[in-house]
Amino acid sequence: MKKIFVLLMIGILCTVSIALAQDEPTTIQSMTDLGDIQIKLDQGIKIGKVYYTDGYGFSTSEFSTDDPDEIEQLWKAVNAITVGNRVNESITDWYPQIVFYLTDGSHGGVRFEAHWLCIGGMENYEISNAESFWYLISVLLEKHVEMEEGAVPGGWNEMYHG
Repeated sequence: MKKIFVLLMIGILCTVSIALAQDEPTTIQSMTDLGDIQIKLDQGIKIGKVYYTDGYGFSTSEFSTDDPDEIEQLWKAVNAITVGNRVNESITDWYPQIVFYLTDGSHGGVRFEAHWLCIGGMENYEISNAESFWYLISVLLEKHVEMEEGAVPGGWNEMYHG
């Protein structure tokens, strides 16, 4: 009787362990090459620059930064994103992409199709916990566009509309 009870308990524990493991969210690092970047960061290599584009191809909705604070914020925000189920949906006009350039010359990043994680250009996945990432992107886009316009004496608006 004790053996049956022990075997039953082991079976229940195994079932519960499997169920709990399946409920854990999939990380963006496990789905993209951000996991490889994390390994290099753990080895002491640094992120030297980050490039972001909305991927429109016809606009200046993009920026690059080598500011260590912005890089850290972007790294944390993108890694906070969790990945959900694959979706059978697609969009054809918005392909955001963020690329992290490391000081060892390597790089890697994440591509989205609208607000889905895009893997291999063919598969889209639901994402969650991405609000901070998209908010930070909007703030940095606005900041860097203003910086570029400010580089023109009098700024872009004054130069062309003044």
